[in-house]
Amino acid sequence: MTTDVRVPDTVAQAEAAWLVAITKGSEERRELMLPDCVVVHGPVGNVHDRERFLSYDASMGPIVEAETSAVTCLERGDGLS
Repeated sequence: MTTDVRVPDTVAQAEAAWLVAITKGSEERRELMLPDCVVVHGPVGNVHDRERFLSYDASMGPIVEAETSAVTCLERGDGLS
């Protein structure tokens, strides 16, 4: 089975790809998120699945500034399957 999903090689590449994607739109972000992704965000710690996060995020208008902190990496399975 082949896939067209782009997978960054390093955390730095993943972060850079995300910072570019957030200025482009939901489809670009969706491509970088796992289907079962859970996002904790906002000043009150909202917890959303991928689709609800993308919908919520789109309702907030364009992103013009971003900041990253406390990056957590999880390894799933044996890599690309």
